[in-house]
Amino acid sequence: IITIAQNDKTMAATMAARLLRRHPISIIGAGGSVGAITYANYVEWKAQQLAKDDDYSSYGDHVLHHQLPREYNREALHRYWSNRPISVMKRLGEVSSQLAPRLGAYVWDFKVQNQSTTSEKHNDGALLQQQHASKFRQALTQLGPAWIKGGQQLSIRPDLVSPVVLKEL
Repeated sequence: IITIAQNDKTMAATMAARLLRRHPISIIGAGGSVGAITYANYVEWKAQQLAKDDDYSSYGDHVLHHQLPREYNREALHRYWSNRPISVMKRLGEVSSQLAPRLGAYVWDFKVQNQSTTSEKHNDGALLQQQHASKFRQALTQLGPAWIKGGQQLSIRPDLVSPVVLKEL
């Protein structure tokens, strides 16, 4: 059994060395990515652990603020969110997953296929524009109150969005 385990270790090391020789950039990139994700998880875990202890703790050379500031303070907000990289990336993913498909569909329909400029397809273009506006409003609603407020601000700016979007928002 010991001989088999040693052979498995030797074979794994040989395969790893061969893979590193064939694809050094990929392996280094993957290793760096895993290291960065691991470090980000550690930083966020540490911030959560310290938040259980008290509001202010010493961590390295700076002080961490573990509670989200109740008053606007740019530096306090920066300190709070800089210790939560995974949460920031998750929210960025949520926002991207809601808005990127809407933007991509709009660009495809109105810029690539040029749906709204042909005279015989004007009614189809108007209907398509209404559908895009409705999906955009739904995406803003799903993203939460701050995005809803952003949509409300857009709804009074005819210089930025079309009349169909203004009406929908």
